[in-house]
Amino acid sequence: MASGISSFGKEFYIGIPANLVQDRSNHIQLDIASKIPGEVRIFIPYLSFNKTQTINKSLKFTFNSKLELFTTGKERRGIYISSSVHISVFVTSYTLASGDTFLAFPLDVLGTEYDVIAYTANWKPGFPSEVVFVAPFNGTIVNMTIGNQSTVVTLNHLDLYQMLTTTEDLTGAIVTSNKPIAVFSAASCDFIGNTTQRCNMKFAQLLPTDEWGTTAIVPPIALNRPMELLFYGLNDTASYCIAGQSIGQFCFSESKGGTLYHTFSSTAVSVQSATNDRFVAILYKQQEAFMALIPAIEQFSTEYYVVFPDIYTTQAHFLTITVQNVSASGILLDGQLPPKPMAVIPVPYPFTDYIIITYQMFSTGYHTITHRDGNVRFGAFCYGYGNFHNHVVDDIGFAAYGFPAGFHEGPPILGVTCLNGGTSLGTTCLCASRFAGEFCQIDADCTFDMDTLCYWTNPRSVDNFDWVVHHESTPTDDTGPENDHTLGTANGAYVYIESSAPRVKDEKAWLQSPEFNPTGPQGLCLNFWYSMNGESSGQLNVYKGNGSTAERVWTLTGEQGTQWKQGIVKLVSQEKFVVTFEATVGDGYLGDIALDDISFTSGMCLHYPNQATSASGILIGR
Repeated sequence: MASGISSFGKEFYIGIPANLVQDRSNHIQLDIASKIPGEVRIFIPYLSFNKTQTINKSLKFTFNSKLELFTTGKERRGIYISSSVHISVFVTSYTLASGDTFLAFPLDVLGTEYDVIAYTANWKPGFPSEVVFVAPFNGTIVNMTIGNQSTVVTLNHLDLYQMLTTTEDLTGAIVTSNKPIAVFSAASCDFIGNTTQRCNMKFAQLLPTDEWGTTAIVPPIALNRPMELLFYGLNDTASYCIAGQSIGQFCFSESKGGTLYHTFSSTAVSVQSATNDRFVAILYKQQEAFMALIPAIEQFSTEYYVVFPDIYTTQAHFLTITVQNVSASGILLDGQLPPKPMAVIPVPYPFTDYIIITYQMFSTGYHTITHRDGNVRFGAFCYGYGNFHNHVVDDIGFAAYGFPAGFHEGPPILGVTCLNGGTSLGTTCLCASRFAGEFCQIDADCTFDMDTLCYWTNPRSVDNFDWVVHHESTPTDDTGPENDHTLGTANGAYVYIESSAPRVKDEKAWLQSPEFNPTGPQGLCLNFWYSMNGESSGQLNVYKGNGSTAERVWTLTGEQGTQWKQGIVKLVSQEKFVVTFEATVGDGYLGDIALDDISFTSGMCLHYPNQATSASGILIGR
C-alpha cells in the first residue's frame, strides 16, 4: 500500500448506483466534513451544476434521482468534488424504507484493478445487481469479466458506466482499466439473513485490490442485531486465521473469492492473514440491511471528521470504536470525553489487546472523533437503523446505513499548518507565546488601548454584569486607578468593573480569553496588571479550564493600594482551555477592580512560589 493512502483527500470522483426502481422518490445526499475551513467545489455536468462554497466543518448537497441511471449504459453522470483542504465525503441514497451511505475515496486512492463485491447470498432476482464505473481521465478503457463474459467500455472525464442485471449477482466480477477509475457496487433490493421483511438497498465504493489489508477486527452491531461477515481473499494459496465466539477459532487455506460467515452482533470477529496476503472484510446487517467495508488495523487513523446524515430522521444512530485497551480512556467525541458507552466488547485472538466500545449518538450531523494523545490509531464505524422511539429501537421497515468513519495508512496527512510560529504536532498545534486558537491564529495579548477587548469576551448568561473599557480614573472617587498601566496617560485604556449601584455584594463579572490549545509540559506564563484600590474591594480570581471543570489558579481579596500591581500565573494543561478573570463586588461602592496589559509567554514563569505573596509591589503565585 502506498505511503499516506487515506480516505481524506482533495479530489473525489463519485457515481450513484440506482436505488430500487425509477418511479420512486429517491434522494441523493452528499455530506462533506473537514477539519479546517476551506473552499469546496461540486461539478456535475449532467445537471449543469457547478458550485463553490466555503466549508467550515461540514457542507451538505442534495439531489434527486436524475443522477441515477436505471439501465445498463454510459452517460456523463459522474460527480466531481474538489477542495482546498482535506475533506471526507459521505454519499447517501435514500428512498422510503430503503437506503444506505458509503464513505467515498479520493482520487489518489483509485486504482486499475478491482474485484466486485456486493453480496453472495439471498440476492433478490428481479431487482438489479449493479456495478458503476466513473472515469477521472479521458481515454479510460475498462474491462469487466464475470465468468466467461467480458464487457469493454471506453470512458472520458466524468463518464459513468453502469452494468445492471436482474438475473445474476455481479459479485466476483473482475474489473481492470488502463487508468485509475472509481468503482461502486450495489444490490438495489436485497435480503440478508432469514427474513421476510422488505428488501433494502446496499452500496459501497470499493477499494482497488492493492489497497486491501491483511488484518480485520469486525465490530458487533448494537442491541444484539444479527450480522454477517463476508471475507474475500485475493490469492489462491493464501492462509488465514479467524476467531469469533459464534464461529470458533481456526486457520485455513482459501482460494480466491468470498466466504460468508453468519454470526451475531454481541461478539466481535478477528481475521488475520497468516501468509501476509491481502483480503477485504465486509459487514452486513441482517433484516433492514446495510453493507460496509471494514478497515484493516493498519488502516486505522488518529482522527476522524464525520457526518451522520440528517436524512435519517427516525433511525437510532451508533458509533463503534476499536482501540487498544491501554488507550481507550483517551477517546474524545467532539473534543470531550464521550458519554457512558452502551457496551464494551473484548476482541478475540490474536488481537486481545483491543476492545470495541459502542456509543449511541443522539444527534446527526458533524462530529469529530479524536484521541487525547494525538498519535493513537483507532478504528471508527458509524451506523444507524430502525425507528428510535421512547428508547426502543424497531428495525422493521426502516432504511439502515453503515460506513467506516475513515481509512488511513501511513504518516498523518491532516497535520495542520500552525500560524505565528506554532509547531505542528500532526493533529494539533503547540502555540508560541501569546497565540491561541486551533491554528494559533489568535493573539491573546491585550492592552485595551484600541478601546476594545481584543479577542477577550464578556460571556453571557454566566455572570451578572460586564467588564468595561475605560480611560483615566473611574467615575467614583477613592477607588480604581488614575490612568492605565501601559501608557500611564489619558490616551491609554484598561478594563474595570464598576462596583457602584445597581451592583450588590458578591455579584460577579467574567472576562474570558480565546481558547488555548494544550500547552505541553513547559506550559505558559500568564502576566497581568491589576488595580484593587478601594476600601470595599471584593475578590479577583483567575480560572483555567472550561465550564464547571474550571480550576481556580490565582485569587486575591481586599484593597491592595493605589498602584498597579503585577500578577503572574503558571498555566499547564493537557486539554484545550480558556482563562477567565472573575471580579466580585465587595461590601460597598468603593470597590472598582481593574485589569491591564494581559500577556502570555511560553515556558516557565521566572518565579512561582506555592502561594501568592506580595513584595515590592509584585504579586506572584496562584
